Amino acid sequence: SSGINAEWPLRPGDIKGPADVTMNGGKPKDDSKSVCLDLDTTSLVVVPNMVNMKVVNGQDLKIPIDLTFSGDGEIEVTCIHDQTLEQVPAKLVDTPDGKEVQLSPTKPGWYTVHLKFNGQNLPGSPYKFEVKEPTGADAVKIKRGPKSPLKDGEPITLIVDVSKAGEGQLLGTCKAPDSSNIPVKTKELDNGDIEVSFMPKGDGDHTLNLQFNNKSIPGCPATINIKHVTPETLGVELDLAPWLADAAAKGAKGVRHPNFDDVKVQLNQIMKIPLDLSAAGPGNVEVSCMHEKSKQPCPVNVIPTKQGAVEISVKPIETGPHLLHVTFNGVDLPKSPFRFMVEPPSGANAVTLKQNNNAVKVVKDGLQFAIDCSRAGVGVLTAACTGPDGQLVPCECKKSGGDQLITIKPNKPGLHSLEVMWDGQPIPGSPIEVMIDMVDGRIIYELCDILLLLMGAFTVRTPDLSNIQLEINQFIRIPIDCRLAGPGKLQVTCKNEDTGTSIDVEQKKTGDMYEITIKPTDPGKHCLNIMWDGKHIPGSPAYFNVKGPAPARLCYILSGADHIKCRKGAISFRCTTKEAGKGELTATGVDPFGKQFECEITEEPDLTYAIAFKPEVPGVHNVDVKYNGISINGSPALIDIKSLPQGDEGGISLELISCRDTTAGAGGTDTQVQQKATITLPIPKKDHSGLNVTCKGPDGSDIKCQLGASTDSGINILFEPKSGGKHRLTVMINGKNYPGTPVDVEVQGL
Repeated sequence: SSGINAEWPLRPGDIKGPADVTMNGGKPKDDSKSVCLDLDTTSLVVVPNMVNMKVVNGQDLKIPIDLTFSGDGEIEVTCIHDQTLEQVPAKLVDTPDGKEVQLSPTKPGWYTVHLKFNGQNLPGSPYKFEVKEPTGADAVKIKRGPKSPLKDGEPITLIVDVSKAGEGQLLGTCKAPDSSNIPVKTKELDNGDIEVSFMPKGDGDHTLNLQFNNKSIPGCPATINIKHVTPETLGVELDLAPWLADAAAKGAKGVRHPNFDDVKVQLNQIMKIPLDLSAAGPGNVEVSCMHEKSKQPCPVNVIPTKQGAVEISVKPIETGPHLLHVTFNGVDLPKSPFRFMVEPPSGANAVTLKQNNNAVKVVKDGLQFAIDCSRAGVGVLTAACTGPDGQLVPCECKKSGGDQLITIKPNKPGLHSLEVMWDGQPIPGSPIEVMIDMVDGRIIYELCDILLLLMGAFTVRTPDLSNIQLEINQFIRIPIDCRLAGPGKLQVTCKNEDTGTSIDVEQKKTGDMYEITIKPTDPGKHCLNIMWDGKHIPGSPAYFNVKGPAPARLCYILSGADHIKCRKGAISFRCTTKEAGKGELTATGVDPFGKQFECEITEEPDLTYAIAFKPEVPGVHNVDVKYNGISINGSPALIDIKSLPQGDEGGISLELISCRDTTAGAGGTDTQVQQKATITLPIPKKDHSGLNVTCKGPDGSDIKCQLGASTDSGINILFEPKSGGKHRLTVMINGKNYPGTPVDVEVQGL
């Protein structure tokens, strides 16, 4: 269509011209009536899934906002308590990938969070979350921590308050620095508090995990560092050897490190080794590790922990003797390479999620996990699953050969946490985080490595697919953003569920962006499946209905000289409703100055109608023809009146604005069907006689242009645009630019 916007300080209503190109045989020029969805800037802002999010009173809520693909922009945050309408202060913190919103709600109840990017709501905003008073494990508090200093042979003791937790049992587990299990005792005191105690084992960090009804309490697992206790053995987290570096010893000889004598670690465990560089002076640490016999390299990380110190992290991938080679500024540390032994895993450390395609699968009752317990020896596997609302999800374990099958039965979408334990000790990788979506009762899942880290199919982004409405012969075009999904393959299918017919889907790929186009051919309910590496993306499958064409789409304005009459100062044109049947036909007109005028409709044979009006001024007249309240094909009709009749017998000179064909008018006047545009400039009538006008197109070429009808309110300028874009009209008087010109006119839609 062809529309005109003037970039000149004219009054509203001064610009006169067509808003569309019509009289084209009643057929749409292009597919502009079809549904084309698009991603806007806010769709590139990544936020976590915050559906059904629950917060316990006293907890802080942190919402990461990833601006990697959207670029920098202004983030606006408001958080309101729904009941009291009090606003919760929000803090925006810079992160490497964007921003983090930090909220600290203090009252129970529902809250509404509005997140805007450059003034526009982010996808899904406003968000809702509920703050509840803590119950169960969340209501348990550590009343008194361990005392210090601690005498040799004295247990670590904590006091825990369970008075607000309700019915349940408090249990504890503890890991020594060497990753061995330490018994934890619990004792109920007279006031209802629980005393928790364990006997520390050696120097280093002890990990205490207290659980109430199989859920960790706030602050747990807790790390309790023990010092000044006579070490019995060295474990997976080594400590610096009890000697002081010679102050004069610089370089590699000045690096303080643990004692590696008889160090043993189990497969699947991580060994952490601190290095003190404070006496060594400036320099670089380089570390390598390999199996002593097979020479297979072992993954190693070196992480600075504080000024003058680093921590080496080693995770062996096979059993047997290993050599750890450490240099400082290219010089071996004393006694490097260090030798340590990797033993087969045992107990909980030997229990793992199976490493095959059937390790996790959807079953009739829920989502099933296959756990390999074949190397763990004698023991008991237990599991507990927490849903996105913090409530326990039904979970059961049963034995299947050498494996254990854990089945969870989620009842709502969101992030689920499955904690798996062997004889009370967490297995490697526990808790297992899994993002669950539910579509028509079917479970769709994606394993997650880190809380709120979206992966794979869950990061594929599309526009909202929930409210698609199509008609036959329309198409839908959907952009799909896969930039965050990582390696994978997009699979899209569409099916008419009423007829069982598959619909062809066109895919266009540009980098990691896809565009799919679907053109349904029959009415009915359609199912659209969008999958990434075999997993449904959020919102898939999407359902939409395709209807037969609206009756108004079957009605047409008839073009050509046979259907356009110009007699005795009146104009009439025809339309047909033959394909749609009889219905309510209306027509309203607007003249070049925005004044509405009446149209007369006369029914003719074969459901053809004549629409007539009598123009009062020259210029473009807009006639909108509607069938049952909806504009028909070819409407609005745009008719440019070149001149009015002179006397009762005078004829009308006009142009029908279109772009398809050329016809001859009735009554001896020429009816040219071509692309025309008209603009009325508010130039006083006294200046009209000395004016001339020129027009330049977007590419600087000359465009046919002429002065039109002259009135007291202004003068019409007619030009024939060949393409869309900015056209410059220059009005001259006595060889000079008329004040206020040139005028820039934007032509759209060509």
